[in-house]
Amino acid sequence: MYEDEVGRLQATPMLRGLEPAHLKLLVLGGMRTRYAPGEAVIREGEPAEAVHVVLSGEASARSRGGVPFPPFGPGSIFGDVSVFLDRPYRMSVEAATVLVTLRLDKATFVELVSQMPDLALAVIRDLAGRLHDLRDRVEAAPPAQDGTAR
Repeated sequence: MYEDEVGRLQATPMLRGLEPAHLKLLVLGGMRTRYAPGEAVIREGEPAEAVHVVLSGEASARSRGGVPFPPFGPGSIFGDVSVFLDRPYRMSVEAATVLVTLRLDKATFVELVSQMPDLALAVIRDLAGRLHDLRDRVEAAPPAQDGTAR
């Protein structure tokens, strides 16, 4: 069972470069969780208690006002920003299909990131990529109707 999940994680772009032993620690530190389509995974405003890494399936996310985010597929991570900032979740995420995640509670995730530089670098790269994509979406958005800045 662990080998299957380690293999899934190794196949994801974010975690591809991690040592297999580190991936195994990640799997052992988390809890495999299954969600039915439409089932809430995290809710905006709730305390950030965990980070999720998608093992299979797809999740959809929306923020206040219903603004959609790109979907989360295998290898995607969500909840990490709120966990790092120790703030409530800033978006709601639900299963778009049958979804399986590796749920890492806050303390475990922070400990693993602090002990494994390769995991920390993978998370930083993922965060940087999401920030870059967000900037692209903002720059591509039409100006506000009232003439204010975006």
